[in-house]
Amino acid sequence: MGGHLDFNLTPQHQVRAQLTYHNLPGSEWGGLYQVDYKILQIGADWVYHFQSPSQGWFTIAGASINSVKADIDGNGFSASASQSGKVGVRGGGGFTFNKSFSLEGTLNQVMVDKNGADGLGFGTATWVQVSAVFRFGR
Repeated sequence: MGGHLDFNLTPQHQVRAQLTYHNLPGSEWGGLYQVDYKILQIGADWVYHFQSPSQGWFTIAGASINSVKADIDGNGFSASASQSGKVGVRGGGGFTFNKSFSLEGTLNQVMVDKNGADGLGFGTATWVQVSAVFRFGR
């Protein structure tokens, strides 16, 4: 769930501020434990519209600052790891159907700490996001 604020620079170029909350529930690992991830992302995107901001195809390139939390639960064991201020990048594209509705997809990548007290066990968090975008106030 999230939102963004668009700023049209030209008929094709747009900059937008974005804030997104991701809740990525995990599945059980061999029936032993489950890991759930929560990511709060704030950033900026550059959007290029091939036709115009009110219709047609577009591309997205962005950067963000992220807070990542992992909750581990299972077999009588419970733990969590949390990292803030982690840099992320994203890229993708979409299609604007009209001034009020778009569909878009992005590949997100956040660089996290693998080891340490709040280590996540991996160095990069990567996920695909598909979004339905509803615009208000146009």
